[in-house]
Amino acid sequence: MNTQVNLSPPWYTLWNMVNSIVGKDPAVTVGQLQTGSMPYVIPISLSDQNKAQALANILIPTVQLGNITVNLQVSVNGKQLAPVSPKNPEDLAKMVQVALKDNTLFVEVLVQPIFPYGPAIVWPVFTKSVVQFYNDDLSDLYHNFNGVTADVCKQVLNTSPGGFYLYASTIKQD
Repeated sequence: MNTQVNLSPPWYTLWNMVNSIVGKDPAVTVGQLQTGSMPYVIPISLSDQNKAQALANILIPTVQLGNITVNLQVSVNGKQLAPVSPKNPEDLAKMVQVALKDNTLFVEVLVQPIFPYGPAIVWPVFTKSVVQFYNDDLSDLYHNFNGVTADVCKQVLNTSPGGFYLYASTIKQD
């Protein structure tokens, strides 16, 4: 009987998170993780310039996993895009709306502070759902990763594009 356990490297977990969140938009293609050279690359391609630029602006551009660097590279028609900083929270909210409007997990985007007179925070709001994929989780019978959608979004979205706060949330409980 073979009892060997194969562990999923963290860069594959990241790829699965990106694919499970960003890949929920029919206009977005998340390519296979490229590990041939450093840094590793998660290619994300679109054909719509505005949506691609907005997505490039709100995704975390680089993730450091120990000694491994992973870049999320958004491209439109084969041309890689660099993030552009928003001018203010309302500008960031527009970017979120454009980037995620067709994503089946996205509900709305709101701009409001956590407390009165606090800084404005951009809140992309997501469905009450679970992101699930195989990930050698030994605490799960089927070795799945199971994460609340908004929490997984916090791993792939840039939490401060242009110095403005971007915090993922889940729709209001009924």
